[in-house]
Amino acid sequence: MEPPQKTTRIHVTNLPFAFTNEELTELFSTVGTVAKASIVTKPNGDSKGFGFVEYETLEASAKCVEELNNQVVKERRVGVVYSTSQGPYVSSTLKKTFEDGEESPRLHVRELAWGVKRSHLEECFGQYGNVLRCRVVKNKRNGRSKGYGFLEFEKVEEARAAKDAMDGEPLEGRPIVVLFSKSEGPRPSTRRRKIKEVSEEDDGQTRGNRRVFVGNLSENVETENVKEYFESYGPCDATIPGNKETGRNKPYAFVTFETNDAATAALGADGEEFLGNELKVDWVRPRPSRGRGRGRGRGRGRRRGRSRQNRSSNGPVDPAPQNESTNI
Repeated sequence: MEPPQKTTRIHVTNLPFAFTNEELTELFSTVGTVAKASIVTKPNGDSKGFGFVEYETLEASAKCVEELNNQVVKERRVGVVYSTSQGPYVSSTLKKTFEDGEESPRLHVRELAWGVKRSHLEECFGQYGNVLRCRVVKNKRNGRSKGYGFLEFEKVEEARAAKDAMDGEPLEGRPIVVLFSKSEGPRPSTRRRKIKEVSEEDDGQTRGNRRVFVGNLSENVETENVKEYFESYGPCDATIPGNKETGRNKPYAFVTFETNDAATAALGADGEEFLGNELKVDWVRPRPSRGRGRGRGRGRGRRRGRSRQNRSSNGPVDPAPQNESTNI
């Protein structure tokens, strides 16, 4: 059998499934300068357990095969050999082409690594201007990134500067494609709800409100899942109450946004599928006043008064603070 042909490309097998592109680059940079490194992933973003590393010189790749083959990495013995293919890198002649839109404040970002979050995308592009909107588009079924997103700047000049600077630059180990958007980007869904505009005659419960109720969550949903999903509408925090008797999370959450506009947009998630369940999203109504009831004494009349107030509310009621007794 002929010995493998030496090349600057290295094929790495039996990688830990939690290993990232950054960790792969860091590990293989110990023996030489890495030009690019990538872990091969499934369509859902999960690692396949192998990847490719390309060095700048043959000397570095030879040293890599000699020193790193059969090394134990996170309790797994990795295989390091010369690659017989181009790896995951796409030939320039076969590179995907995307149609650019007309100049506008809106950008369409393609080829995002699966792990790129909205906050990271906004941080990278925010150095070129004031970002008004930023969203990483996600799969409705599993909440994972689809590999593309949208940004909107305040000015066309800012979007142009960001496009010129970021197009082709690596973001979390993967070169991105930046285009002027041909549309206004993804809109909040109106399949189940038409978000009403808050008028001057509104009762004040939605105008200025920044908190929404998210119901019908599946059992395995964690706070971070909810927060990451709703961050596509704007910066937010999420809380899932716990069940004291079972120790498990309750099937609903409360999400607090920084602005009323973001919270209003998040109402569009009502009816969307999230991790297998259809979301129920509504405003969190202010807790009713705990004033005295009209009945005699402090007992039954007061309870009836609170019951009537709760029934008159059109949405979920803001829960009592943890340090406040809810006993009547």
